[in-house]
Amino acid sequence: MNKNNLIYKYAECLYELSFKQNLVKEYLSEVERIYTENVNDDLVRYLSNYFYTFEQKKKIISIVFKSKYEYVTTFFELLVKNNDFLKINKIISQYRLLAYAYINRSSGIVYSTIQLNERTMQKLEKAFSVKLKKDVNLKNIVDESIIGGIKVCIDNKIYDRTLLSQVEKIKENLIKEITYDRTK
Repeated sequence: MNKNNLIYKYAECLYELSFKQNLVKEYLSEVERIYTENVNDDLVRYLSNYFYTFEQKKKIISIVFKSKYEYVTTFFELLVKNNDFLKINKIISQYRLLAYAYINRSSGIVYSTIQLNERTMQKLEKAFSVKLKKDVNLKNIVDESIIGGIKVCIDNKIYDRTLLSQVEKIKENLIKEITYDRTK
């Protein structure tokens, strides 16, 4: 089976379990909590290492991935048992996409020259939530190549309000104006 297909299948299975139990938001919240708090490179290496037995790994899983939803813990066990835990980052990303689509939520990235404060991020999230008619969660990444302004990427769409993009628009308008004047 194709790796991307396998990643999608895992994500889809977890999504289907949450959907059938009418707990999509709850599962999403629980998976994101567990993933954010516990998954790191060392854990991924340990749980992907063939040197340790599944029983040894299962003890770690029962502690680290303990969840109030039995299927969430079982899901992580299954990834380890099938030696697919190395794909955890892509699987969780794909799962988020499925769950976000169901609950009408999107996530995005704000690129800026400096770290934006929480108030500014909340204003941006609110503005994009209204614009896109869905709940939007944004993450800020500092990009020193930006001269000024911000660039926001949500659902593979880019909202570019950087100084460079504004200069490019002015340049395009001037070229259009010059071209239009020549045709008269």
